[in-house]
Amino acid sequence: MDKHFREPIKHTCPDIDKLIKEQHEIFKIMDGYSNVEDVDVLKDIISDIENILWNYESELEKLRRSNDELRTWGISEAKRVDELENELESLK
Repeated sequence: MDKHFREPIKHTCPDIDKLIKEQHEIFKIMDGYSNVEDVDVLKDIISDIENILWNYESELEKLRRSNDELRTWGISEAKRVDELENELESLK
């Protein structure tokens, strides 16, 4: 049984890994065309990069919300632990 079944957000590392991979893809595209002077080719490169970045900001905002939700949950859990420790201490 999962010991951490209450957490509101599951692992976000795959989401972070995906964004890092997309960033690396942008760098690869840029490296591959660093000496290109043809305007049409440059437009295609920009289009490729725009496609990768299209959801990048919204994905980061999703991660920010997840991070906030985890922090809020963690604070709540810590307060509950404090309450239980105080209750246990008073029972001793």
